[in-house]
Amino acid sequence: MTNTGGKVVANLREKFVSPNVLRWFPGHMTKGLRQMQQRLKNVDCILEVHDARVPISGRYADFSRTLIGVKPHIIILSKKDLTDRKQTESVISTLNREGLSNMILTNLKDDQCKGMKKILSLAKKLILDSNRYNRMEEESYSMMVIGVPNVGKSSLINRLRSNHLHLGKATQVGGVAGITRSVLTHIKISEDPTVYLIDTPAKMFARVTFYPTLFYNVVMEKITTRNWYDRIDETVILGALPFRRSTKQLIDDENIKAVVSMNEDYELSLLSNTEKEWRKHNVEFLQLSTTDIFQAPSQEKLQNGVNFINKFRNVSSRKLGDRDIVDGRNQPGTVYVHCKAGRTRSATLVACYLITKNNWTPEQAVDYLRIKRPHVLLHTAQWSALKQFYTRHIQTTS
Repeated sequence: MTNTGGKVVANLREKFVSPNVLRWFPGHMTKGLRQMQQRLKNVDCILEVHDARVPISGRYADFSRTLIGVKPHIIILSKKDLTDRKQTESVISTLNREGLSNMILTNLKDDQCKGMKKILSLAKKLILDSNRYNRMEEESYSMMVIGVPNVGKSSLINRLRSNHLHLGKATQVGGVAGITRSVLTHIKISEDPTVYLIDTPAKMFARVTFYPTLFYNVVMEKITTRNWYDRIDETVILGALPFRRSTKQLIDDENIKAVVSMNEDYELSLLSNTEKEWRKHNVEFLQLSTTDIFQAPSQEKLQNGVNFINKFRNVSSRKLGDRDIVDGRNQPGTVYVHCKAGRTRSATLVACYLITKNNWTPEQAVDYLRIKRPHVLLHTAQWSALKQFYTRHIQTTS
């Protein structure tokens, strides 16, 4: 506090930036982090949600420190019910080496979880022990929830709200990363003390968390039954981002002749082939840029994508007749359709392809996709796009 002419004025701090920790981020991620930093002046504590099954990389630690260097910070390790003791100890040890000590293990599906009951009391203690700067006169507390998509941020908000206010859901929950579409400000979770949560918007996080979530997908492939890609039929493979190092394998083993990417430019720039690079391998390339997490492909892009895939399907039909082909190496060519994880944006396009190919409803197409690639999960925006596509191309022509 500073005394100026008899008036006591709080030392206001308008910017919260940890120096020299943005050094490794590509430009698009730096911009997103700066946008999030601007919001910190209205936040008293940060709750960082992390999947307890997945080890935390040093780069992810840099990302976290960029946001929490000047604010009280609690790491909430979710999905503890899916880990064993050895895994948990390894994650905690990693965090301790990073200088992080405020950790709580949780199972967000368990309404009796002891860890959940510790969050609010620990947050209050950390806030009271901190310098709140421009929020010093505020009686209520405000906490921001951060974390890579699909680790339980919305579930955490709803569980806290239920535990302390005995109220229902304040934000949607689902298996698709990034259901949160905008900042949900002032979600009250407690009356005594009065505490509000801010859920970080998926649009901002799409760019900021691209590399951490890509790392998450790589780890999930190793520790679960997920495949990096799956063959859907004789023409199409649905998969995650094809790394440059996998180019030869895809061409030799799967007879890839074309690629459809639903990624934005920044997602392809460092790790995946450009159109020019694919064409050097005699592979056709179509990019249908769609923002990750919260956006479905437009109807125009879905139609263009289906038409592109059908070029190769029609060639297969002319040369091989009606044989049921399950091995891509025995057919004229395969189209690799992908986004970052191969579960939302690209799955929407492949579902549209199946709708036109088999005269299926959206539900039939997605059910089939889930048989081939079980972790495909679509939310409202994607389902709406599928139903609109079905109405335009199947119902109106029947």
